[in-house]
Amino acid sequence: SDVSKQRYFINQKEGNEKRVAAEHLDALVRYAEDEINCRRKPLLTYFGESYEAENCQNCDNCTTEKREQTDITIPAQKFLSCVKRTGERFGTVHVTGVLRGSKRAKILQYGHNKLSTYGIGSELSRPQWKHLARQLEQMGYLAKEGEFQVLHVTPEGMDALRKRTQIMGHIQEDSRQRRKVPEKLEYDQSLFAILRQKRKNLADEAGMPPYIIFSDKTLVEMSAYYPQSLESILKMSGVGRVKLRRYGQDFLREIKSYCAEKGISEKEKTVPRPRNNSGRRYMIVGEMYNAGESIQSLAERYQVQTSTILNHLAKFAAAGNPLKNASELQAQTSLSKEKQEKALSAFDELGTDFLKPVFDRLNGEISYEELKIMRLIAVSR
Repeated sequence: SDVSKQRYFINQKEGNEKRVAAEHLDALVRYAEDEINCRRKPLLTYFGESYEAENCQNCDNCTTEKREQTDITIPAQKFLSCVKRTGERFGTVHVTGVLRGSKRAKILQYGHNKLSTYGIGSELSRPQWKHLARQLEQMGYLAKEGEFQVLHVTPEGMDALRKRTQIMGHIQEDSRQRRKVPEKLEYDQSLFAILRQKRKNLADEAGMPPYIIFSDKTLVEMSAYYPQSLESILKMSGVGRVKLRRYGQDFLREIKSYCAEKGISEKEKTVPRPRNNSGRRYMIVGEMYNAGESIQSLAERYQVQTSTILNHLAKFAAAGNPLKNASELQAQTSLSKEKQEKALSAFDELGTDFLKPVFDRLNGEISYEELKIMRLIAVSR
């Protein structure tokens, strides 16, 4: 790219000249990539003038209709955590490789394939992670330093991690999937606003971020299909048995009340037939487990740690498959009965999608490894 060429030329310089040139290029790149802030302000600042207005009503960022922001808290937390866990010594390419589970020599050399953040970001492509990293830098959560553009989490970023601050932004469209993306779902914005307020009220009462209850995508589908039963709500994206049991009735009441008032009937959502996953490792592991093979023997068979088998079983259960042999799961935990009940109660309240909210709710008393086991017990009940 043009930026890479310029960096190459800059690296031929020495001393202060090299440093100043690198700083100028970084400033220019930040200016070009900024999709949020007014462009007039940094231009005037560069020439020694001040500009206080938030909107100049002239530049592309101020005149373009803003895209609706979405909750990017989870991917942002993943990226910031990975920067910290890799020691704040690497750039975006390396951190993205760790998140996507790359087996590049450099990642294996540093043992980053053994980090808890390794492979947890395969849902996003490399360009999508790069775009998200740029946003985090523009928001002040990340900073780059030196000629190798090493990433550092800023004090603001650390604060956001500790407090689980909700972060709003954009996930770039994945160019690989553009041809497969269906037309945008039309939904009832009035009902969507009601459901968002209900979600906020429930989240405030429980002291948790709203996205833990249901994502915006889930509320959009509810506002498009008007489900009139718990069975129909279960068809909505992001709704599993645990969340249905916990929040289904609350949202169903709001939807039915709205539909009764407006005279609206339910629209049937056609659930696509699942892909044939029979060849996937997690499916094979899940089926072997249900056939009676123990977690330990599965770990030995595939020469992996038991935590990897637990992750496979979690994916198996998340795909809608029942887990049998609950006593085998129970035998994996060393927690007391009291702590098991606490963990199960937290999963009932917060759902089983994410471990961190449960870990925080229990004040770190139960390790992530134990929580993986308790999550499986929770979804198999």
